[in-house]
Amino acid sequence: APPPPHMLLTEIIKASGAFANVDLANFGDQPVQHAGMRAMFPYTVGNTHMRLNVARYDLPAALKIMRDEIRYQGVYLIEAGIPAGPDPFQAIADVRAVVLEHM
Repeated sequence: APPPPHMLLTEIIKASGAFANVDLANFGDQPVQHAGMRAMFPYTVGNTHMRLNVARYDLPAALKIMRDEIRYQGVYLIEAGIPAGPDPFQAIADVRAVVLEHM
């Protein structure tokens, strides 16, 4: 079986000498997200994107890994998601509240 996409991308990033913008919403389900975070955060460009998507993953669990295991010290960029709903400012405030509580 081929490697998961995040592992292939990590190998490309390492080989090229580039860095990654780790987007927590682009990994798929939670187990793949956690594996992808562990693989890619060592190559972060210094920021990460995040949004709430409770159907696919637990953002507080991802933030716990970033805080306790990876010890992430970069920028947290909030995405409202697409579609952001009737109030994109509230969507951003909701993500911000989770990040501030769990970072």
